[in-house]
Amino acid sequence: MKTYRDYIKNILYNHPIHAYLISYNPLLENKENSVFIIQFIKSILCNNHETFCDNCPSCNKINGNIHPDIHYIDSDINKKKISIDNIRNIISLTYIKPNEAYANIFCIQYCEEMSDFAYNSFLKTLENPNKNNIFILITKNKKLLSQTILSRVLDISIPNYNNISQNTNYELNLQHISLLIKHILQKDILSIYSLFYTFPKNNLSSFLNYLLLFISNIKSQKNIKISNSDILLILKIYKDLSNLIIHSLELSSQNINHNILISYITSKIDSIIKKI
Repeated sequence: MKTYRDYIKNILYNHPIHAYLISYNPLLENKENSVFIIQFIKSILCNNHETFCDNCPSCNKINGNIHPDIHYIDSDINKKKISIDNIRNIISLTYIKPNEAYANIFCIQYCEEMSDFAYNSFLKTLENPNKNNIFILITKNKKLLSQTILSRVLDISIPNYNNISQNTNYELNLQHISLLIKHILQKDILSIYSLFYTFPKNNLSSFLNYLLLFISNIKSQKNIKISNSDILLILKIYKDLSNLIIHSLELSSQNINHNILISYITSKIDSIIKKI
């Protein structure tokens, strides 16, 4: 089974928060998106591993969909909406201490389907969080969510590792990563722009996915043909760069103009390297 351990570890270690928004990746099947969501929940509650061990009572109960502290909220079958009654039920549960875990997990599937009354009621709960509660909002279209909600959650995009062929693209991608690091070291933003501009849109997405995977795994990679000093630099800026890559991947899936996307990426990298 595909795992996102390092990617999830990076999120939870650097961005601990009481509410997360997970956006479905339209390039993946629903089942693959669900794999990420389950691994993310297991990583929050598992006590035996930095992410999840898949062997402890907590992980086993999540795999069996019987964990008492995880609450799934979905739209009503008839109304196709998350009703005010659904949200009132959540609110009542937020005052109850978790049975086994350190927190209750409230997983709101397709949160964009909340009715107006439900939306307003939930917002009040989100604005005044209880330390024993963690909210995971799942959406297929975050454009339907208000900025008020978006400002109170950590927005997470599910990466697509399917486009990355470790056998055929490994050397090529490492060459591009080496070149990118060289340009960052030299603070040569024009060369960075030229590097990204050489990628057609689909290949740009693949490279960004590979770069994200590279940054997530850099501490454990064995045969990276990049100097230690360059690796240290990436470790120094990996948080900002990872966030940028995640956001850029999301934009690339929304049919953003290719030139605008590249300009956005390079402008953000310019801001990052100015901190170095």
